[in-house]
Parts: sequence; C-alpha cells; structure tokens
Amino acid sequence: MSTKLSKEKLQALAYIDELTRLNNLRYMREYLPQYLDTAKEEKQSAALFVCDLDDFKLINDNHGP
Repeated sequence: MSTKLSKEKLQALAYIDELTRLNNLRYMREYLPQYLDTAKEEKQSAALFVCDLDDFKLINDNHGP
C-alpha cells in the first residue's frame, strides 16, 4: 500500500463513519468553523443539520464494517 493511499485511508477513518459514509462529529468540530467563517466573509447563508439517532452506537457496533 502506498504512503498516499495509507494517509487517505487514515483520514477517512478519522473523519467518516464507515457504516453511513457520512462525516462524523470530529470532522464537524474541525471544519465547521472554517465553513462558517467563509460563509460570513462571502455574505452567504449557512445551515447545519444534525440528526441524533437513539442507540446508533449499538447499531454501528453490530452492523458496521
């Protein structure tokens, strides 16, 4: 496995949920401030949708990769 591929895989594991393929909380905490700053500078609207599923950790642990 090449070094570049390894880095991409590590980043995906750090920022993306493997079961849903959605960005995770860590990603949001790191990148959301940048997105909001950019939207403010460009006088654009911004929206954030958060969905909290009961017992999702249990589902992810049992059915995730």
